[in-house]
Amino acid sequence: MSNIGKIRVIKDILVKVEFLDEMPELGELVFAQNDIKAPLLVDSFIDDTTANCLNIRSSTDLHKGMEVVRSYHGIEVPTGPATIGRIFDAMGEPLDKIETPKDTPRKNIFEISKGSNEFKARKPEILETGIKVIDFFTPFVKGRKIGIVGGAGVGKTILTMELIHNVAKSGSGLAFFTGIGERIREGHELYETLKERDLLKNTCM
Repeated sequence: MSNIGKIRVIKDILVKVEFLDEMPELGELVFAQNDIKAPLLVDSFIDDTTANCLNIRSSTDLHKGMEVVRSYHGIEVPTGPATIGRIFDAMGEPLDKIETPKDTPRKNIFEISKGSNEFKARKPEILETGIKVIDFFTPFVKGRKIGIVGGAGVGKTILTMELIHNVAKSGSGLAFFTGIGERIREGHELYETLKERDLLKNTCM
């Protein structure tokens, strides 16, 4: 059985790859055989031999007929204590130019986490944010979801940064920041701010 496919169609970030022998799994990474080994994520199947793949790095040097090789795994990101104080991209690769230890456990981003009754078994507990107007009028309950909604320029990002800053400064918990699109720029600013104030030890981005 061959684990090699060939690119048949390229349309923007959508790449159709034909595998004549061994089909990849849904959510698996396959690598185009160009200079940078561009990763393609198997998103869906057209038929028994062709898969729709996403060009997740937006590589521009792909072409029809190029070979693609299976990896037998999906997108895996590092987990555990080694990620604290670090900043990673969506592929789990470090952006802070610090090498991640090889024994760091990694987890597939599509793997469903096991259910937990940790918060259900506890009595409601208030998370003190250090921002008086929030703690008094709209207190956060630990383990529950909070949404910040508003138009442009009303301070959503500033408020988010201040919350992360306060959680990290208190030393009582960990703050995780995830950004996409325009939030990447703000995430970079936040990273530099936390680095200057020696607060990265309680943050993962």
